[in-house]
Amino acid sequence: MSHEKLFTRLKWTSFTHSCIYAALLVCAFAAGKPEPATFVLGLTHGILWIVMSLVCIACVRLRILPLRLAAAVAVLGGIGPFFGSFEFEREQRRRDGTGDRADPTVGITAKPCESQVKHPPHDSLRPPAALE
Repeated sequence: MSHEKLFTRLKWTSFTHSCIYAALLVCAFAAGKPEPATFVLGLTHGILWIVMSLVCIACVRLRILPLRLAAAVAVLGGIGPFFGSFEFEREQRRRDGTGDRADPTVGITAKPCESQVKHPPHDSLRPPAALE
């Protein structure tokens, strides 16, 4: 599976997780804790949080996701998966190059001009000629 396809699937799974969590909050606080709906939504939230955390940590190791996004999912996702969904959207904008409209430098990548890069005149790992 390609990196972009995996990223997109994780992003939509995060949005689904946020919707399930919102439904859990509504059931638990506004609807008077109806059973078994509260139990099912709570169990689904817990399982999704564990699975998303493990997958995001693995994706950081494979350099598919940035550490900030994985931390939002793994650390903050247990108390509010909205943080992870926000970070997925932020990362998607960064990858698309649209970025934050308030910051004009977001999405711009600077590449050094190879002709202007100065290389040392000698190999720094070799000892001076007097010591050879």
